[in-house]
Amino acid sequence: MTHHHGQPPLRDKYWDPFWAAAQDAGMSINFHVGGGDTSENVNDANNIGLKANFARTSTLFFLENGHCISDILMGGVCHRFPKLEFVSVESGVGWIPFLLEALDWQWQNNGVSDEHPEYDLLPSEYFRRQVYGAFWFEEKGLGSALELFPDNMLFETDYPHPTCQAPGPASIGTHPRLYAERALESVPEDTIRKVLQDNAAGVYGIS
Repeated sequence: MTHHHGQPPLRDKYWDPFWAAAQDAGMSINFHVGGGDTSENVNDANNIGLKANFARTSTLFFLENGHCISDILMGGVCHRFPKLEFVSVESGVGWIPFLLEALDWQWQNNGVSDEHPEYDLLPSEYFRRQVYGAFWFEEKGLGSALELFPDNMLFETDYPHPTCQAPGPASIGTHPRLYAERALESVPEDTIRKVLQDNAAGVYGIS
């Protein structure tokens, strides 16, 4: 998060010239996990164990990207820059349906439309129009994200990070193709094509 580095939060209009330049250039903005204060990842202050602490903090890093998505949705960034696309990278997607349902609920329950009549879409609708998520290991929480947002999900492998889909003596990961075959077994063919090819080709301008 930018405020961890002494900069204004992403929802601040301070960043509007940057967003405008990216939109004009047809570039996407990618949020990678661990962009904030990562010191806790290696500092096992409570002595729970180096590996246990890494597993805990690296999992919470996934959820921190929800802060980035919430900032650009609730701060009006997507509204002001409707052609700018954002990608939440290496953060998973199972939590995204809950985040968007909660943001829509709070938006309507707290009268955001009264405060900002210029906003013409709900957070989930702004997300559907211009935000993407990426997955590489999820199985149990994947179905809802793919069902609700098939045009916004991307498949990645996360190689060569410790959490990547790479088999080894200290990893439960498997070959990415084997994982995809298992995780996407009951997913419609058109959605599979989107998450394995078309969505990424579109957002990154690959023909």
